[in-house]
Amino acid sequence: MGEKQKFQKILAIVILVLIPIFILKEYKILSMKSDKALINYGEPLKNEYSKGDNKSFVIVIFSTERDEFCEKNLESIFNQSYEDFRVVYLDSGEGNSNYNKAMDWIEKFGYEDKITFIKNINNEQLFGAFYKAVHGCQDDEVVMHLESTDWLVDENVLEKLNATYKDPDVWLTYGEYMQYPSLKKQELEPVINRTLRDFKAAKTPWMLSHLKTYYAGVLKQMTPTSDGLKDKASSTEDKMLMLSLLKMGKWHVRFIPEVLYVHQE
Repeated sequence: MGEKQKFQKILAIVILVLIPIFILKEYKILSMKSDKALINYGEPLKNEYSKGDNKSFVIVIFSTERDEFCEKNLESIFNQSYEDFRVVYLDSGEGNSNYNKAMDWIEKFGYEDKITFIKNINNEQLFGAFYKAVHGCQDDEVVMHLESTDWLVDENVLEKLNATYKDPDVWLTYGEYMQYPSLKKQELEPVINRTLRDFKAAKTPWMLSHLKTYYAGVLKQMTPTSDGLKDKASSTEDKMLMLSLLKMGKWHVRFIPEVLYVHQE
């Protein structure tokens, strides 16, 4: 067999191997596009509310009965040096122990006017309650997710976030976090734009970070499907919602290269 024939034979084998892989990859991409979406995107996102130097923050706490750090969680929020914030406490626990502990702590220190408690929601209702809470925010308020098992790393987190949002090109942020009790820092990197275009956003550091923030108005421009509102949501966040925000925000995502959050392992 001549060299030319050998080359043609090898080329044919390579093509036979690669074509199914290519077809499978394209099928997966098309499937992602055609699946029932959590979000109806509508028109391209716009941001007409990123004005002014001082932002108002809405910290949404997702609480269950399994944590023992709810007081430390609240203390890390109300000890912030930046004071323009309010809290929405979503409790989906079956009992009242953690919920009552949180309410007692708030009453003890007189913070009733800065927090809204929402109880009597189960896991299936959590996303709907969360979405309704964010829709009750002003467009220019910055939403932050926080698990009741976790806490902000120090009293300057909101100051740093506010400084980041002074840039009108920033609509969403994420930062590094530390695990507890190992105190191991999780190294993250900036989101790569190419990743978003290639439908690999779920693998980006944005999805791995435990402290993600965004303008309420950005989320409010996306409408959940009826199936989406019925979907079960974890107490951390709804990954599909976060993925939708990331895809739509794209180049407006800003990475803060500092530890902002402590997350229980």
